[in-house]
Amino acid sequence: MKICIETEKPIAFDSPDHIQPHGTAENNTTKALFNQKLFRLFPAAELRLLDIGCSGGGLVKSIIDDGGFAVGIEGSDYSLRHQRAEWATIPQYLFTADATVPFQLYQAGESGERLPITFNVITAWEFFEHITEAGISGVVENLLRHLAVHGIIMASIATFPDVVNGVVLHQTLHMKPWWIRTFERLGLQHQPDVETYFGFNMLNGLPLNDASFTIALSRRGDSLANLDRIRALAQAERLGLAWAYTKWYANPRHWKRHAWYLKRSVESHLPGGRPFPY
Repeated sequence: MKICIETEKPIAFDSPDHIQPHGTAENNTTKALFNQKLFRLFPAAELRLLDIGCSGGGLVKSIIDDGGFAVGIEGSDYSLRHQRAEWATIPQYLFTADATVPFQLYQAGESGERLPITFNVITAWEFFEHITEAGISGVVENLLRHLAVHGIIMASIATFPDVVNGVVLHQTLHMKPWWIRTFERLGLQHQPDVETYFGFNMLNGLPLNDASFTIALSRRGDSLANLDRIRALAQAERLGLAWAYTKWYANPRHWKRHAWYLKRSVESHLPGGRPFPY
């Protein structure tokens, strides 16, 4: 299959992440447990995954290696220019585009016809916090354009500032409730059963209101085709998830961070308290 992309802005040249390459120059995350859980929901022959903000393309290649179909979109051309990570191994599945501006992925036929591609899973790991509040609606429009009926969106979103060489990389800082409200306003709906099923095994982030939280979504008003199976699997995972939560909270390395978040949350409700992102 030959894949092509149509966009008026193939590089997010005005994005801080392109001006000051950091995650796009370093990250190439994969996670075998995430893939295993994903393939329990979608047989390899049926899985079509789009990864927005794919960085080095590691997830895309891992899905392809496991028998699925995957495509990655990255706003900066840093990895493309440097032939970094999987841009040197699967360039036909990785593309650059500004995700806040309309783009369309196509399957190109031998006779020249182009068929729009839709995906039953779209992911965006450590991505949305890099988008300005004004740009979020454009990203969601692209997600909805490429999301198949009954499809799932999964993401992790950081809540902490990130400044590299004076460049502010994290443009939008809010906690999970704000993001849920924003996504619902833009035509998505929250899918907590999916979050419960994946638990601590999403590719990035944690199932907590913490430094980086995970979130699952679908098109508003659209039911998930395998929702009953997701709920059954999530129910079976609850004991293991409870144990994972216990281990996380019992780890002294996490106490300081969690105490800071709790302190800042309380302070924000006091008279004259500094605002805390919600």
